[in-house]
Amino acid sequence: MRNRKNYLKRRAKMRRLVNEGFAFETGRVCEVCGAELYDFPMYDALGCLACDSWAEDICGNADCPMCAKRPARPWGVLYDELG
Repeated sequence: MRNRKNYLKRRAKMRRLVNEGFAFETGRVCEVCGAELYDFPMYDALGCLACDSWAEDICGNADCPMCAKRPARPWGVLYDELG
């Protein structure tokens, strides 16, 4: 029962990201786990919420405003922005 509750909580948080406009479904799949990738426009990056990893690396430009404030993991968006 505990696994089901955790699954439902995680799914609700994912829906919250999508419904509030912090992430958008792309139709592309993650190369690591095969789940759907989400677009995070505020960071101009694609991320997988299933395996909690970014599909793209940061650009390397120290002055880039989007990459500088991007959290280490996609789920960090939920806790940083909506917390």
